[in-house]
Amino acid sequence: MLKYLLGFAIFIFLMIVIRYGLKVAGLWDDKITNKLRNTFTGFNWFYRIPFSIGVIPEYFFWLTIGNNNYFKTNWWALKTSSFITFLLFIAALSNRSEMELYYSLAALKENGIMSYVTSGITFWYLNLITVFYFTVFILIVIESIRMHHWYAPVRIIMYSTLSLLMSVVTFIVLGLIILVTFLYIAYKIIKFLFFSRNKKRREEDDDDDVSETLNNNYRVFRAELYAWEDDLKSSRSFKRKERETTEVRKRPKIRRKHKTKPKDNDIPRFHPE
Repeated sequence: MLKYLLGFAIFIFLMIVIRYGLKVAGLWDDKITNKLRNTFTGFNWFYRIPFSIGVIPEYFFWLTIGNNNYFKTNWWALKTSSFITFLLFIAALSNRSEMELYYSLAALKENGIMSYVTSGITFWYLNLITVFYFTVFILIVIESIRMHHWYAPVRIIMYSTLSLLMSVVTFIVLGLIILVTFLYIAYKIIKFLFFSRNKKRREEDDDDDVSETLNNNYRVFRAELYAWEDDLKSSRSFKRKERETTEVRKRPKIRRKHKTKPKDNDIPRFHPE
């Protein structure tokens, strides 16, 4: 239990670090972009799981990075790292010992690099996750070089660190969700068996107040998310139409006509002879 409490404390601390880190990173991007007068402002990718079920992970991101940081498009690397960490968490649930063996590099020391290819499907799955993480890092490098040129190393370090912290936060939160789910089920069973009806009603009212607060916040966030997505789509479609309708004026081609010298037959005559 102490381990989970420590994990919750680490989660709160990392959440504060990510919020202020993203704020500082955004200010740094604006400063260097204006200094270099660069028109490229980043990939500006925004995506989510389709349908209404995709709002749930977005609500988690909104709670983690804050309202001011969420409605921007510079934190795509953090979101992608978080989704990859969900795949890593599945590997930890299915075969934790294999995952620890993989990332502790014990298999590399014992059997060499070929152990990562010949050690079974779990290692292949973890190899794929590692490739995903490496791809995110490469994209951060490309984006930073295009945006900041010689200042790119600073941006690479900032966004790589924030993506790593987001992965740690996601892993901790997934573990806490499983713990809270088991504790809530046990709490409901104990309350049903050992507490009186009047006390049950009072506790249910308290539970309803908490759940109602969470539901209200979720509804407000969902409405803001849908409105922001509509604005983002309309602005992108407008920019796309502007690029398509931009006319490139072509220089008119000047054709020179060569004057022909008059021949003897072309000289007008008044008499036919």
